[in-house]
Amino acid sequence: AYDRMRKYAPAAIKVIPLKGIPEAKVDMLLREVQLMNMLRHPNVISFKEAYMEPNTLWILTEFLDGLSLDHYSFLDHPKLHKGLKPKIIKYIAKELLQGLAYIHSKSIVHCDFKPANVMFDEKTMKVTIIDFGMSAFLRKNRPFVCRGYGTPIYSPPESLDAMPGFNFS
Repeated sequence: AYDRMRKYAPAAIKVIPLKGIPEAKVDMLLREVQLMNMLRHPNVISFKEAYMEPNTLWILTEFLDGLSLDHYSFLDHPKLHKGLKPKIIKYIAKELLQGLAYIHSKSIVHCDFKPANVMFDEKTMKVTIIDFGMSAFLRKNRPFVCRGYGTPIYSPPESLDAMPGFNFS
């Protein structure tokens, strides 16, 4: 992909076939593009461009080296478990909090913040929040914008009662 600063740079391309997808899902994908286009921060994936054809949406972002944080989690990948030193965990937490503070400063809520949606490159120590597909704009009259979205095990308790099939009892 062409990058004004670095001329040609590696890019990740997400190709989404739109044929047969409900209009609500297409709207969600377009909102993801809109939200990512608003965000410019070292700890948030860099959006490059999006193209839409009648039956396909193409989303170009920066290419990220490394692994998602779930690869470092014993719970998610017990056989691949690769622990991190406390100093590194502290660094990752600081970077994530800076990224989340920036996202929230733009009145955006991620709604699916979990280890699988964070990339970490051990060589460069780059920590990047990815996947804004379930994100939403924070609105004063809607305090629980993520209600019913996201991955239940990583969701705040107040949003769980709206998830299909979830029962507090």
